[in-house]
Amino acid sequence: MSRFVDIGGSVNFRHMGGYETVDGRRTRADILFRGGWFDLVSDQDAARFAATGIRRIFDFRSNPEREKRSLSDRIRRQAEVYELGISPGSMGPYLQSIRDLPAADVDCKAAMTRMHYEMLGEGAPRFREFFMHLVAGDGPFMIMCSAGKDRTGVAAALLLSALGVLRETMLGDYLISADVYRDKELIFARNQGLETLGVDLNLVRDVFTVHPEYLEAVLQRIDETAGGMEAFMSQTLGLAADCRQSLRDACLD
Repeated sequence: MSRFVDIGGSVNFRHMGGYETVDGRRTRADILFRGGWFDLVSDQDAARFAATGIRRIFDFRSNPEREKRSLSDRIRRQAEVYELGISPGSMGPYLQSIRDLPAADVDCKAAMTRMHYEMLGEGAPRFREFFMHLVAGDGPFMIMCSAGKDRTGVAAALLLSALGVLRETMLGDYLISADVYRDKELIFARNQGLETLGVDLNLVRDVFTVHPEYLEAVLQRIDETAGGMEAFMSQTLGLAADCRQSLRDACLD
């Protein structure tokens, strides 16, 4: 079974099934989905989306991103959409800011690492809300943002951690996005209109992929502010033991 779902031109729409947990169970491929923006541009797309059974979509894009590329009524008729906008993760303002900088002053990998470290500042209440809705509902669901790699990647990492997936496996799921966008970085940058801004596309490759350092920066922030993932889950995200058990029962084989 392919991990990827070919829908609406999205190249990073995939399930998170088959990951082993610390207690020997495995995540369900028919429940856990993640991806970037997509549309149901054909009846075939609509049928493929319906086949996933997705009932809820957690959209972590910012308001300007949603205004630019909204989820269509066709999608909303099939799934309830929760808008949980997080601005860190949208690199548009940063890319605008570097257009006049000398190349030597541009370090997109460092900027992306810093952005991930900062994401939990604004994002923690949104991730808490995400888990609150997740526990309250049922059925297959999807986590998404614009490219399905940064905010989606962090949300997915937190979820997999809550389900008891091993840290190295969680990181492996995050890094699939690097494989997805490998050799497509410049195309992605061009599609974002960066050439028209006069930005050297080779300087911004690291914006359009992921590196281990990005997620590790998030985990570092969790360790520094909460003292570890377990405390972050219970205290910051308000995910009590019974809620985590409920999630595991719903999302694990």
